Amino acid sequence: MAVYVDEVFSWPIEATAHAARAVARKTGGKWCHMWADSEAELLAFGEKLGLKRAWVQKLGTPSAHFDLTPNKRLQALRLGAKTTTTREWLLKTHPEIILHEVEEVPVSQQPLELTSQLTTATSTLPAPSIPPVLTGIATSNTSRPTSPYDS
Repeated sequence: MAVYVDEVFSWPIEATAHAARAVARKTGGKWCHMWADSEAELLAFGEKLGLKRAWVQKLGTPSAHFDLTPNKRLQALRLGAKTTTTREWLLKTHPEIILHEVEEVPVSQQPLELTSQLTTATSTLPAPSIPPVLTGIATSNTSRPTSPYDS
């Protein structure tokens, strides 16, 4: 049995739950997650860190966890938590939601049907127009100042 913490990440303060915004302002919106192989272990470890049981999120699900500030993360590591990644946590608790890595495929290697569909779709777009204000600037400034470096 083990307790885990993932990497510290930034979360927008305005997207933080209202009750945690004061803490988010102090940490600059920096957080991480702490979870365990069992809820009992998570709650016991949280108690060692001084976390209230009411702060655990998604209790009763495979995603039960605490949000930790960077300082609490360091304390958890000192007490024996193992470092891991959010991705590894999600693979363990929700493997169905992990997005597969998608590699970029150059246009030259894409299926011909897709390339021809894109070409057809973009060829029907109107040509971009230059606003009249910019047209005057582009055509009226035909001479440029000379410089001692011009030769």
